Amino acid sequence: MSKIDYFTSVLKDYGVREEWKKTPVKAHIYCGRHDAQCLHVFSEEVADLIPNGSLTTFEYSNHNPDIEEEEKFKILLKSTISRA
Repeated sequence: MSKIDYFTSVLKDYGVREEWKKTPVKAHIYCGRHDAQCLHVFSEEVADLIPNGSLTTFEYSNHNPDIEEEEKFKILLKSTISRA
């Protein structure tokens, strides 16, 4: 409970959305459609806010697409590495 109290009191006004809009970093976000730890809607928001951001959605995954959709994840890794 102390962790929840910390996040709701100390960090309630913490936000980085405006900084994301200015970052020159090329970022590729990936997320499971059914992710319970970091909801898909937040991954969409991050990818939209970062000027050089993109998003890959794993339609049949929760928080571990590397296990839940292993073949699609391997394809993502190979394509990401080849572009680097």
